[in-house]
Amino acid sequence: MKQIRALFLFFTIFTCSQSFAGFGVNVGAGFPYVTSGGINYMISDQWSAELSYNMLSLDVDLASVTMTKPEVAIKWHPFSGSFFVGLGVGQLSLEATGKDATTSLTATVSITATTLTTSMGWLWGISDGGFFGGLDFGYQNPMSPETTITSDLPTTDEAYKDAVEQGDKLGEAGMPLFTFVRIGYLF
Repeated sequence: MKQIRALFLFFTIFTCSQSFAGFGVNVGAGFPYVTSGGINYMISDQWSAELSYNMLSLDVDLASVTMTKPEVAIKWHPFSGSFFVGLGVGQLSLEATGKDATTSLTATVSITATTLTTSMGWLWGISDGGFFGGLDFGYQNPMSPETTITSDLPTTDEAYKDAVEQGDKLGEAGMPLFTFVRIGYLF
């Protein structure tokens, strides 16, 4: 109980001594997630948090890919300004569907994984409140991926086996992330 009171007292003193910019919203565009949106909270002039949703949706002929990742991230602004380093935890969901034009057989590969994302970048104007802009880059590392195959193909078919193998490889592969442009507003 003493530790809880000490932690509460520390948190109260820490937060009262810091300047708060408040809540905000942002949208962004990047790669591989083409669109992203989020809710920001400036904890202090050196710490911020973000709840974001990232998405890629692509259809080409008889194939489609959808990749989403909701994420919670904490960002440290070591110079009390725009530069930050961050750490996020999210839930990756990837679904790829393909259809054979001649046989009309369909296969869907679904991959889910918890992700750990490290990032760094700049959020110009976020420490002042109002409008801000930014960009960032990072690396997404999936953990404990689960691959599910739904197919009209028999499980002994080579195409089915190849889909399982490639789904497992993709679910375990980390990837770089880029947000080329981000705009937002802090209230």
